[in-house]
Amino acid sequence: MVINWNDAGTKDGSGVYTPGTAHSKTITCNIQPKSGQYLIKEDGDRIDYSYQIFCGVFLEASSIPSSAKGTFLGKTLDIIRITVGQKHVEIFC
Repeated sequence: MVINWNDAGTKDGSGVYTPGTAHSKTITCNIQPKSGQYLIKEDGDRIDYSYQIFCGVFLEASSIPSSAKGTFLGKTLDIIRITVGQKHVEIFC
């Protein structure tokens, strides 16, 4: 799976926007399809997800924003949440 995300952009004093740096990370993982599964946000809203992904811990895992996209077998997945444990990372898409 390939994960793609951008750092936040910045505006200078004259209002010129500079886009953030683009990042890409290829990970070896175990992707499990899920049906009828959901996460509960802090405000109580329910977010359905289709895939639960497990992989080993990698350096950038804790800095990937939830707006990142994943690509697996030509399919683009919206990343909803990344949970970093001591020995593995869980990604919900």
